[in-house]
Amino acid sequence: GLRVAARTSSEWFGGRSMDVRSIGRELGVENVLEGSIRKAGDKLRITAQLIDVENGFHLFSEKYDRTADDIFAIQDEISLAIVDRLKVRLMKGEEAKLVKRHTENEEAYRLYLQGRYFWNRRYEGGLQKGIESFQKAIEIDPRYALPYSGIADCYYDLGWFDFLAPKEAFGKAKMMALKALEMDPELAEAYPSLATAFQYADWDWPVAEASFKRAISLNPNYATAHHLYSLFLAVKGGFDEALSESERAIELDPIQPIIRTTHAFILYLAGRFEEAMERCRALVEFDPDLFCSWTITASVLTELGRFDEAEEALRNATRLAGEEPTLVTGLTGYNFARSGRHEEAREVLGRMIGMRETRYVSAHLVAAVHLALGERESALEWFGTGFDERDHWSLFTRHIYTAREMLPDPRFEKMLRNMGLESK
Repeated sequence: GLRVAARTSSEWFGGRSMDVRSIGRELGVENVLEGSIRKAGDKLRITAQLIDVENGFHLFSEKYDRTADDIFAIQDEISLAIVDRLKVRLMKGEEAKLVKRHTENEEAYRLYLQGRYFWNRRYEGGLQKGIESFQKAIEIDPRYALPYSGIADCYYDLGWFDFLAPKEAFGKAKMMALKALEMDPELAEAYPSLATAFQYADWDWPVAEASFKRAISLNPNYATAHHLYSLFLAVKGGFDEALSESERAIELDPIQPIIRTTHAFILYLAGRFEEAMERCRALVEFDPDLFCSWTITASVLTELGRFDEAEEALRNATRLAGEEPTLVTGLTGYNFARSGRHEEAREVLGRMIGMRETRYVSAHLVAAVHLALGERESALEWFGTGFDERDHWSLFTRHIYTAREMLPDPRFEKMLRNMGLESK
């Protein structure tokens, strides 16, 4: 029953000159733990203060003089002190979970946190750096389960953003998630990774949903579980429930841009373009350097008929990625086709098909450009290719604005049924 803001949101305030009460309001919490660490040789002095956000008073303030190899013991001590001062009554087994250590190696722990930092940026180079950091953590401590789930999450996002073919990406995500759970069957972080593999690679909806629910039952405060579960619900067409899960993820991790990006994406799928645009505007103002903020912004602008602005958003995405990702290429072709620039759209289309010889390009995006050009038969053929390739965007096709005209076609409806979905 204790709601704890996610690490990614709380750490965002580190080093910023903000009043603790303002930080508490931003995070939506009643209490804030702040502190400092000073190091001299192998000696550490850690100060920690637990502050009531409403009145600014200290619930406790302590100093800990320790050596560097005591760092995990200090974490446990502070955690139990917080529980005591907040008068939280722990049920049987909860104290053990609270002070559970996934590794005893400080360097492996540091590398795991570094990997999570790179993973959170969601661009190709960052995801690769994340995998490298997680792999180094595993080399130091091969029984450390969390880095395996981190690698699974990186492969999921490599597939999601079309940096890697979906069969390969989601297959590797599944393998690493299962490895993590082999070491720790109660590792909440591994279950969403596993669930996404069942969702996108296997189209096994009951097992995917059970895995999401298992993650949430193990750790209701794990924002990523709610975030990814919201996309599962959106695929199934339950937009109200999907948005509710997405909002829960935002409550738990209010500063994390990727979660807010997903919320905008669900509004986009639901056809609520003006609301999605409001979310996108706030996104790019808050974090203009996040690649995926610009791709969802471009998608929404295209549906609103603001084609020049969409093109500018796609240029920003390319600038952040360092080169034009195939996802951006597809969205550019789609934007050209929707705006009536058919020759330019066909030029992009030819480039996309040529690129497929050397790297992954979503067949769904090729189909979307054909459909926006009014080339229905070619679109159906490419949708079929996407189905064969387990293109994850195929699962969202029935919610995409231009694809709705395909729904009465029995060939399209058959593809949906084979994916375990029904036409709306």
